[in-house]
Amino acid sequence: MKNPIVISLPHCSNRLPHEFRDRLALTDAEILDSTDLGTKEIFGNFPAALVLEAPWSRLLVDLNRGGQDQGERGVVPKRDYMDRAVFREGAEPDRACIRSLVELYYRPFHDRLETEIRDLSVKGLFDCHSLKGTGPAGAPDPGKRRRDITLGG
Repeated sequence: MKNPIVISLPHCSNRLPHEFRDRLALTDAEILDSTDLGTKEIFGNFPAALVLEAPWSRLLVDLNRGGQDQGERGVVPKRDYMDRAVFREGAEPDRACIRSLVELYYRPFHDRLETEIRDLSVKGLFDCHSLKGTGPAGAPDPGKRRRDITLGG
């Protein structure tokens, strides 16, 4: 039996398209730092109406940002939460590239999410994350102790 909820896992992937990966200044280990490790394993098999997993890393598009947010940690982040530059110098995406990334990778996820939560049989949405034990430099809670898992709605 499926529960009448939708589970969103917006940061569960570390995958990047090859052509995009070449633009990044981060190592594979640093890219992994931006992934909510364990969220697929914890929430992925929950009997929900839908478990929506991000197919791509939040470094490609951060699905928990507004589609128009072009700040340092916006929809296409320029800095990660360890406060490292995401892109190699000269490889930063321009506004047209960001618009394209939003259309190709952000919109499909949000369109699917919106379709599911409009279904009258769905009674709730859980936005699920895993966190590092201590807030990193660029996070809203730097140096503070954190919970391992968070649920937002």
